[in-house]
Amino acid sequence: MRERDDMRLKELGVPFDWSLLTTVKRCVSNMAGTVLSCACEQVESRTLGSAVGGEVSATPLVEGTVELAYKAYQVAGGFAPDTMQHLLRLKLLLSPPTKGG
Repeated sequence: MRERDDMRLKELGVPFDWSLLTTVKRCVSNMAGTVLSCACEQVESRTLGSAVGGEVSATPLVEGTVELAYKAYQVAGGFAPDTMQHLLRLKLLLSPPTKGG
């Protein structure tokens, strides 16, 4: 597939560097990891605030973060392992507590 794309781009006279595409994908994945990490910190701080009597409303934050992460996943074609760890951490923070017993 790459060879076909190379031929088409050369025919059109469009210079293209495949290593640049790889770099962009890696940067998008890293950006998603950073946003997920920040969202985790925000959810944790709001959760701590609610334990003291504050009210938690992380829904817009979570919805925006998940939307961005999904789009980044589509662009990057997957996530780096550390980005997946941030995503799993956010999932755990948002999961309802389990009852022991």
